[in-house]
Amino acid sequence: MKIVATPFPQAALIALEPKGDERGFFLRSFDREFFSAHEMPVDIDHTAESINPLAYTLRGLHFQKPPYTEQKLIRCLKGKIFDVAVDLRRGSPTEGRAYHITLSEEDDHALFLPKGIAHGFLTLQKNSVVSYQLFDPYHAEAAFGIRYDDDALDIPWPNKPHLINERDRAWPLLKDLKPEERPSFR
Repeated sequence: MKIVATPFPQAALIALEPKGDERGFFLRSFDREFFSAHEMPVDIDHTAESINPLAYTLRGLHFQKPPYTEQKLIRCLKGKIFDVAVDLRRGSPTEGRAYHITLSEEDDHALFLPKGIAHGFLTLQKNSVVSYQLFDPYHAEAAFGIRYDDDALDIPWPNKPHLINERDRAWPLLKDLKPEERPSFR
């Protein structure tokens, strides 16, 4: 595993290193010692997968309101996604900025997002599967989001979503979040 810097403090792109032979490939997608050495969490609370039959399905931009937050490791196991993170942390040097990267089954990368980052993605291929390893418990009452099409975020979505649920269409703009709905940077 190797760390590749992102513009967000505490976030990291992790380049996984597959080892191959005539049988195929093997790669380690999580390593407690590696994560600990890079000051990332090591205790996984739960794992989840998002299965998306249609191309151009949009999910997000989701986060948990304080006092709850989530740290997550995201990886595209099948297909391809345009993955987006937005730094919501008050006082962060990248507060209010978006970061995007394409993740796919071919690239052997995982994206680690620290607490206070909104996350979402647009599938670029049908039958895309996204894996999440979450280091914090999920609290349904704290589930929230911001609009994917907020002009202030300047996200260069590669295609207009063909499928997006009503909840994700109705999230507020970043400027309309109340201070208590955003975590502070630590």
